[in-house]
Amino acid sequence: DDIRNLVVHSYARKDYHLGGAHDELTHGRRDGGEKKEQLDSFMKDFWAQSKPHPLDDRQRLLGMVGVEASIFSGNIHLSSIISYEAKAQGQGTAALTKLKALADKHGVVIEGTAKAIPLAGAKNKKSLTTAQLKSWYKKNGFELRQGDQVVYTPPSLKKHDQLMVLAHA
Repeated sequence: DDIRNLVVHSYARKDYHLGGAHDELTHGRRDGGEKKEQLDSFMKDFWAQSKPHPLDDRQRLLGMVGVEASIFSGNIHLSSIISYEAKAQGQGTAALTKLKALADKHGVVIEGTAKAIPLAGAKNKKSLTTAQLKSWYKKNGFELRQGDQVVYTPPSLKKHDQLMVLAHA
């Protein structure tokens, strides 16, 4: 965990590319260089479309929504998405839609955990519960998995997986 925290922290703080031994560990298991390029391209676009968060160097801002995302285990790991606007204004959904569009464009999977973060976001705004977050992710095209895990798979990858199953049947 210490190395992961260090890598994710330095990743968010300095650049969108991990590099080094961690890079080999996360990308060497899946599709080699092409997968790495897709993930790096996703992060490069994400950084180009977002701004630094002035108070949290792990987050980037998409409008008034803080997003913490990184490359981890061959996917894009969404650590948090926090709206700093009033609840139910659509800012979080707009940010999630941008992330999904980037995943579609680059052919990468987004995974994370739907877990409530108490007192996160705008002042005087009640945080969503974990159940509400799971419902929100599902409504926005994420698959609910074991526990509180959520996964967004671009349609192009779903189609590819279906074709592979049919080819091996």
